[in-house]
Amino acid sequence: MLFRLLRLVGWLTLLGCLGLGVWLLLPRLEQAARQEAALSALKTKEKSPDVWRWNNIKPMPRLLEPSRRDQITADYQAALRELGYASQSGDSSGLRTYFEAAALEDALLAAQTKQRQNTWGHELQLRFYAPDGATVAFTDSAWQGFIWQDNFEVRYQVMDVVMSLSDGNWRVLHWRVLERKIPALTRASSLGSQTLQQLRGVNYVGRLHPFNDFWNNWNSAEVRSSFRLAKAMKLNTVRFFIPYPTPKTVYQYLPALLEIARDEQVQLMPTLLDTYTKYALEDIPAIYQSFVQLLPMLRHSQVLAIDLKNEAERDADQAGWHNIRGLLGFFAVWLAEKTAKPITAGLSDPDQIVSKSLDFVTVHHYGSLLQLETRLLAAQKVGKPVLLQEFGFHTQVNKLPDPHTELEQAEYIAGVLALCQRLGVGWLVWNLHDFRAGTMPNNREVERHLGLVRADGSLKPVAEVLLGRIVTGSWQDKLSKVQALLSLWWLGGLLLIVVLIFRHFRTA
Repeated sequence: MLFRLLRLVGWLTLLGCLGLGVWLLLPRLEQAARQEAALSALKTKEKSPDVWRWNNIKPMPRLLEPSRRDQITADYQAALRELGYASQSGDSSGLRTYFEAAALEDALLAAQTKQRQNTWGHELQLRFYAPDGATVAFTDSAWQGFIWQDNFEVRYQVMDVVMSLSDGNWRVLHWRVLERKIPALTRASSLGSQTLQQLRGVNYVGRLHPFNDFWNNWNSAEVRSSFRLAKAMKLNTVRFFIPYPTPKTVYQYLPALLEIARDEQVQLMPTLLDTYTKYALEDIPAIYQSFVQLLPMLRHSQVLAIDLKNEAERDADQAGWHNIRGLLGFFAVWLAEKTAKPITAGLSDPDQIVSKSLDFVTVHHYGSLLQLETRLLAAQKVGKPVLLQEFGFHTQVNKLPDPHTELEQAEYIAGVLALCQRLGVGWLVWNLHDFRAGTMPNNREVERHLGLVRADGSLKPVAEVLLGRIVTGSWQDKLSKVQALLSLWWLGGLLLIVVLIFRHFRTA
């Protein structure tokens, strides 16, 4: 009885301590949330990397001098940043620095909404510049994004803006909306299922300097050799990755990669925003500007389709699905219009909302054939063409407790290809090369052994599958299997010894 009472007291004490800990922790969590919101609001005041363009500047009736144009642009940008800060934080004290008269009243009302907002892609058209150089009128055509609660909305609007010079600063005196439209995020596919069914390709992340090191260690000879090797294995498409923030080396070397693809006659599928995880409204102007710089290259004839993002679902817990869907939906529609290329987003399984903006959907799979068939059939119900964008099978013979041989890889991929042919699905295998050097994602050593080609450049048996030939096990493959089994037996023997020693001391 006493023991039960003591145990009850112990449990009550433990629960009390836990409750006290949560009570003490809550204020800190609330403070952290407030600090994060404040930092996010302050970020709206930071200067945007977005490039603002003035179109067709003519004397009206006076010539707008470049120095005066730059000053007007800078003060107008500062006004919009202050408005974004005020609408998110509720602090409207700074608006009087940038707005006057009717425009100030509008800005004060907008600040009461407490919505997060941002703008990008501004194109300014001069309408009037006063002879005394103190009044200017122009139209501002731009994208505007809003986030409130779990809603993410983007719209395109044209504003009529009048600014006046006062005390050395340009202030917004008047503005009104001339045009406003919300882009339709639901699009019909521009890519026929037949085209996608004929796609048989490979993922490529470099060889000597893979993954994040690829662009900063550009090697034209290596890329040409890899594309030529893919073509020799009857692969017609190569998917590659462009990280964000976009390194300068991408703009420098991507044209060369495109020309190598033209020479070797392989199609390309660039994946954008690789390694990016935030999907923040504040980041959109910089992303937009990066995409603007990439547009001429994304329109290249060797680009079959554009993949917006790899496995965005991994970021949902941190970024939120409403932000992911909003950002991917907007850029899918915008890129489709600007490049005339089919657009996808490399999700492991299709998302019903994101899929509405895409030309085709994707599946990534590294499991059994039965599971793969179930996932592909489910993806086909979305109503868009389906691409098996990633699948693979490692050949790390000492990976316990799941070792595999090269022959097993060949057999697995042969089964996947047969399934894809039966279901009418195109595919991209992961990946072209094994790796000796370089840092693997999340330090997963198994990533070094997923290639079609060994690290020394020789072909694995799976190449025979891609060429349509029958694969039989070589003596090296059988030896690898024996080594793997011996490793398992050694581990089992070690565990048996540990158990026997434990039992001996327990009975002693």
